[in-house]
Amino acid sequence: MKVEKISELETKSKYSILCDISMELTHPAPLEEVLEKTADLMAKFFYPDGIRIYLWNDEEAKLKLTVSRGLSEEFLKQVQEIPLGKGYSGIAIRQGRPLGMDVSEFPDEERKTLFRKEGIKSVLAIPLQLKGCILGVLNVASTRNYDFFLDKLDFLCAIGSQISIAIDYAKLFEEKIEQERLKAALELERALAQIGRLAAIGEITTKISHEFRTCLTVIGGFARRILKKCSPEDKKYIDIVLSEISRLENIVSNLTCLVEEEIYPQKTNINQLIEDSVQLFIDQFEEKNIIVHKVLDKNLPEAFVDPRQIKHVLIFIIKNILDVMPDGGKILVKTKRQNNFVQIVIEDSGPQIPQEDLIRLFCSFVTGKPRGVGLGLTIAQRIIEGNKGAFSIVNKEEKGVIHQIQLPLN
Repeated sequence: MKVEKISELETKSKYSILCDISMELTHPAPLEEVLEKTADLMAKFFYPDGIRIYLWNDEEAKLKLTVSRGLSEEFLKQVQEIPLGKGYSGIAIRQGRPLGMDVSEFPDEERKTLFRKEGIKSVLAIPLQLKGCILGVLNVASTRNYDFFLDKLDFLCAIGSQISIAIDYAKLFEEKIEQERLKAALELERALAQIGRLAAIGEITTKISHEFRTCLTVIGGFARRILKKCSPEDKKYIDIVLSEISRLENIVSNLTCLVEEEIYPQKTNINQLIEDSVQLFIDQFEEKNIIVHKVLDKNLPEAFVDPRQIKHVLIFIIKNILDVMPDGGKILVKTKRQNNFVQIVIEDSGPQIPQEDLIRLFCSFVTGKPRGVGLGLTIAQRIIEGNKGAFSIVNKEEKGVIHQIQLPLN
């Protein structure tokens, strides 16, 4: 005894099925995914023996097969394209309504033989159109005669409209994705061009810095020789020259750090690095009446960083603190482990940073010093981030500033 399949159309209300199809097809998705889902939904609700979805190709002025279900490869090879206006699909598109037809009614004997060989006895074409534009056609096949009744046509017309909207929406979705891809590609191209320009600038800066440093070394050397033999009256002028040479050397050093890309990380004792950096300023601490208190974790693990670069940052921070506390104060340096990082906290009792300056603190050429260049913090942040760490500066609640550095353990 043959058991007939009962479609959901026979057990559920048409409104319920239409709602289900609408909900399934209204999610943003690529066109191919929408077409595959459409074929699955038609199979679910109608149990057809074969499904084909054709999309309109403007360039070739033909309907092109895109998705199929339940049909043999041999059959599909013969129905890859449908010229506009040909066959029952063409009639359905021209009328703008679903068209059901028995294969025995086909006027083309060759086509009739092809469909009968596949076991198809009746067919249905649902035109996919939106705002007067042809999007494609949905073809459904059955192995039973006159399987698609007239009482279903209005309902199938509504389904065709839902599928058409979904296809149009999917095309818009793909266009948006393509626009975003092109935008991202353009931004990447611009970024690469900028990197190329910066690399060229970096190379030039490195060469100029080297030549400039050589000149400063020569000038400084002669100035120091003159200082030993000059009169007390001339000494103050030579001191100014040497001070300016020192300032220029610092600028050159910062420029070199700004364009230097190479990082050589290794296991580094951060506590020892802090001790070495603080030791360099012992005389200045005494001269300016600054008290330094260190709370260093004795069990602190080694960080995996470039010690030369991290020491450069520590020295820069200490120099900055000395500049803002000319009349004395306190510095607190702490270290501890925080998850997979070593944390360095350097607090001072100097003036707070104005709120409007905090938000642009790490921008290049922004400085609060009368004779500053505004590269120090930019370089410090770049060094820390280049070593896979993090650097932040915040004001204390009442007075002073907190510098926080996090450095990776591995």
